[in-house]
Amino acid sequence: MTSAHNPNLKTPAANKGAASMCFFYYGDSEYNTLGQETLHLKKAMEDYDFKVLLKHETLPSWADLSEKDEKLADIKDLPTKANLFKYLIKLAQDGYYVDLFIFSHGWKEKFKPIFDSLKN
Repeated sequence: MTSAHNPNLKTPAANKGAASMCFFYYGDSEYNTLGQETLHLKKAMEDYDFKVLLKHETLPSWADLSEKDEKLADIKDLPTKANLFKYLIKLAQDGYYVDLFIFSHGWKEKFKPIFDSLKN
C-alpha cells in the first residue's frame, strides 16, 4: 500500500502492536529536576510491545527515583530533535503504532526552547 499524498512512500503496516515513546526533558535546575525525577515512567511503558525512552541522566543514581522504571525501556537515548524523529520513523517502519508521551514544559510560542538548546 502507498501513501495517498506521495505514491513513492509506503504506508506502514502497524502489525507488530503498540510501542510507547517517552520524551522526557524539562531543562530545569538540579533542584527542580530532583522533583521531576519522581515520575513513575512505568505507567507510560507498561503493557507495550516495545518501549523507547528519550531522557538525560541528570541525577546521580541514588537520587533518580525513576531509574527502576527506566530499565523497562527497550531503547534509551538522549532527548534530541534528531532522536525523536529517528525513533518515531523507525517504530513506524518496524510495524508499530506509537503512543507518544511528552514530559516537558510548554511555552506560548513553541514547545519549550528544547530544540533550540539541544544539539541534533
